[in-house]
This record gives sequence, structure tokens and C-alpha cells, in this order.
Amino acid sequence: MDNLKAVHGVTVPNRAHLHDVECVWRFGSKPDYTLADYEYVIGKTQNHPEGSLEKIVEDLVKTWEMEASHKLDVNEWKTINLEEGMYHLSANGWKLFDKNEAVTAGNYNVLMHGCPKSIWDAEGCSFEESHSFFRNSFRAFPWEVLKVFSPPPVVTFSWRHWANFTGEYKEREGKGELVEMYGIAVVRVNSDLKIEDIKVYYDPNSFVEVLEGKTDPKELHGAKKLIGDVSCPFISKH
Repeated sequence: MDNLKAVHGVTVPNRAHLHDVECVWRFGSKPDYTLADYEYVIGKTQNHPEGSLEKIVEDLVKTWEMEASHKLDVNEWKTINLEEGMYHLSANGWKLFDKNEAVTAGNYNVLMHGCPKSIWDAEGCSFEESHSFFRNSFRAFPWEVLKVFSPPPVVTFSWRHWANFTGEYKEREGKGELVEMYGIAVVRVNSDLKIEDIKVYYDPNSFVEVLEGKTDPKELHGAKKLIGDVSCPFISKH
């Protein structure tokens, strides 16, 4: 990692509160992001400089994800407004989760809550099961901010999530193919940059269909499933 930073000048994630000692870690100890950060550095398409709005937003979201995935007690999260009724999370206009519902369900179940049950059964999938599906599929599942369109207090930005399908998803083995997901997020924060509301917009169905072998991974490249295929005029496609 040090060599990559020295040669290419890449920035790495800064997850605040990762070294908190007085908290209950969901899996017994703090997470190790060494592999995740390596895959992030070698696979990211952007390299936001320290101090930029994009880097600040990316680090905040990565810290929030760390807390949501690994801190068992939501009242120990430091990235959100803990006042009652002051934190919500939703995707695609589906169910709005409060802090207690979100920590129980887990981010995957929250953000895929409105998928058809044939794609993802959010109600019938536990926190642990939801995470195991993707841990078994990928060595790591990096995420990056692409572009920030508006500053606090309402931050709107585009993002990319990606991985090489080297593992197994529901008994289907991957062949190392690159699987990508693109989306938009609208995040409201208070004056202390504590998150109060997260709205995510993206297409999770196509991503799962790639893992199931029903969709070509190339159909996800270049954010096609987010913005549509704009590679050429419509009449040139026929």
C-alpha cells in the first residue's frame, strides 16, 4: 500500500472512530480493512485530494458504513444524529428505516428492501445472512464517491460499488468477472456533519442478476443501468 501511495499518489480511506475501544463490536473485535483498502486503491476510478468535498463525503460514508456493519449498539455510532427521530435511511422511495430498525436489519436488507423476493428477500434474511452472501462472493467490495453535486447540509453525489466475482453466490461460482453498481445518494447532515437522512437511488436487481448468471456483467459497466445506454444515438443501435 505504501508503494502504491508513493508511486501513484493515491489517497486511502480515513475511517474515523475505527479504533474506538469502548464499544461493542458485532463480531468481537474491530474490522480489518487492509484487503478492502487495497482493492479500493487498485480499482477506484477517482482520486480525490485530501480536503476536497468529495474526499470528506467519501470518508464520512465509509465511516458510517463501518459503524453500521460492525458496531452492534447504534447508540455508539458517531456518524449519525442520535436524537430520537433524527436519523433515517431508505432506497428508491421504499421503506424508511429509523436507527433501531436499520441496525437490526443491516444495510443490505435496508437498501434492497423493495426488491422482488425472487431477487432479495429482505424480510426473510437476517443481518448475518445478508452480509455472508457478499462476503462469499467477493474478496472485497470497494465503494467510491464519483462526483459531489451539492455541499452540506444536503449533499447529493454519485457513487460506484464494484468487485470481481471470484467466490460463490448461492452455489453459482464466479469467474473473476468485474461486477459494478452505480447510484446517486442524497444525504442530509447537521452543522456537525452528523448524518440525519440518507436516500439512495440505484438498480440492485441487475447487480444480483449478474451474480445469478442472468445478466451479462458488461450491461452494468459505465453506469448503463443508472443513466441508460448513451454510447451512441438510438437509431445507430438498430
